[in-house]
Amino acid sequence: MIIIDYYFDFQSPYSYLSWKLIERIKFNQNTSFNPIPVAMGPIIKSHETKGPAEIGTKRDYLMKDCLRKAFLNDFPMQIPFKLPFNSLDLLRMSLKEISGDQQLKLITLFFSAVWEQKLDVENQDVLKSLLMKENIDFENLNAQTGSKLARSQLKINIQSAIDLDLFGVPTFIVQKDGKQELFWGADSIPSLLKFIEGKDQLDLNKYQQYLELFQAR
Repeated sequence: MIIIDYYFDFQSPYSYLSWKLIERIKFNQNTSFNPIPVAMGPIIKSHETKGPAEIGTKRDYLMKDCLRKAFLNDFPMQIPFKLPFNSLDLLRMSLKEISGDQQLKLITLFFSAVWEQKLDVENQDVLKSLLMKENIDFENLNAQTGSKLARSQLKINIQSAIDLDLFGVPTFIVQKDGKQELFWGADSIPSLLKFIEGKDQLDLNKYQQYLELFQAR
């Protein structure tokens, strides 16, 4: 069994792009794909560094890059209603422990609401209307979102990401044949697919040389 844990945040444009690409992939029955919602702020802070939005030139470049990639892939990407925004409710609603069998549907719906429809997802009325159009019980889901389970599970997810030394989102943690490999960013998906196919393109000898170079300092 191949296990792919996918760490993401709805605030991240690269998470949006990665999800759109993932929707095009048909994993075989031997692969378990597990979306894990996290808040990227605590993950970035765990490395005592600045987030992309805190570095002006990097922030502006990244959005250009994302818009170009969206165009090349024919994704209907728009600038969100607000950025940054509070994504906690969306993250908690999309927890597997809260959303159950509707998890994938909700993730797609929320990414679309933020990055395609430009909706104010912090507005409860907007969120209620969005879910009701998809015949999703907003009242029940919203009640669970504020539960102790939802709050604690999201914290567990974030701590899991920090313990794994993740440095951003989206991140894929792949477990295959007793080994674990990290892939970061939407651009890493082709390499991830090669890895799970047993056709990893990484030159391990050169990578070992790289490690020895830094260990010698």
